[in-house]
Amino acid sequence: MHRRPTCTAIASLVLALACSLSIERAGAQDFPNRAIRMIVPYGPGGITDITARVIAPGMTEDLGQQVIVENRAGGAAIPGMDLVAKSKPDGYTILAATTALAAQPILFRKLPYQADKDFAPVSLVILAPTVLAWTSSAARRRRWPLTSRPNWIAGRRSPNR
Repeated sequence: MHRRPTCTAIASLVLALACSLSIERAGAQDFPNRAIRMIVPYGPGGITDITARVIAPGMTEDLGQQVIVENRAGGAAIPGMDLVAKSKPDGYTILAATTALAAQPILFRKLPYQADKDFAPVSLVILAPTVLAWTSSAARRRRWPLTSRPNWIAGRRSPNR
């Protein structure tokens, strides 16, 4: 059976590049004329960092300017994303964003940026599966009905959870 992914599923699997929403028109014809910073709001060695470092050389070749990957880890990725949101909106600072960009407004009451207004998607770069896993012995010790996926879903839907 073939299922079409929903927006929620796509959002949970997408690594997208985002840049500041408005790009200045002045000098747009000779863009880029200097190095581009790609901010990765996570530490080195994770999937976002690895992906950014794999695509940066191709971007460098295609754009004719160096694309420099810069890690800005910490604070649930908020400081790195805030750095890009507050950067000059000229396209020279871009963000290697994950689903955290969409989830943060739900998880945090106050953010220093508005994801839907301060960023614009540029490209889908990678689809990465997300897996929920647990040990059945841990489930039995805690008397959770987590011995199978259907039991877990039924438990999540229960009004007494």
